[in-house]
Amino acid sequence: MRVSLFLLKILMEIVYTNDDNYLVSGTPAAVTEDGIMYINTDLYFQLTPFQREFIKWHEVGHYRLHTHSEFEADEYAFHKMAGKYYQSLKKMIGTLETILDEETDPNVPERIEALYKLCLKYDADRGNRAAAKELKRLAQGGMVMRGDGEKARTTAAIEANSKGIVDAMNASAAANVANTKANTEANNSNDIMMYLFLGVVLIMLLK
Repeated sequence: MRVSLFLLKILMEIVYTNDDNYLVSGTPAAVTEDGIMYINTDLYFQLTPFQREFIKWHEVGHYRLHTHSEFEADEYAFHKMAGKYYQSLKKMIGTLETILDEETDPNVPERIEALYKLCLKYDADRGNRAAAKELKRLAQGGMVMRGDGEKARTTAAIEANSKGIVDAMNASAAANVANTKANTEANNSNDIMMYLFLGVVLIMLLK
């Protein structure tokens, strides 16, 4: 992701400003059709690094997809960040809950629900039964359970993803330790055999 954002800076011009001529009031960022991204300094630097990255990928989505759809830009950012960071799914939903204002944007609930369903599908596709069950509930007309602003919360299905990532990381670490131990033992065994062979050769030469 760091490399991608580095390349992003090369391919697109990023301008940090608080000039209302380039940004709608309350908007953390915007992008033009010719690839100039304007970052609202008054809002952007109050956000977490994760939230900042999501916002940038969202704007890149507008530009790369040639779309004005906030839903499509959200989905573009989702695919760039899902599973790349600890609690990434939960944090993406929290980002929308933090930066969006329902009083000025009537589509806020729909955007959060759309992103929430992407998160559930991401988990369900990876064997999370709770996520699959929640996705089915929503398909049947169930309401989205969410928090507000900086106190963002999600359902157990999203929380389960975080645990899954941690478990996978721990399993990977344990496997690496086991492999390292096995390789070390194999190398030691090979060293012993080599020394024995050299010893036999030396004895034969001395005779």
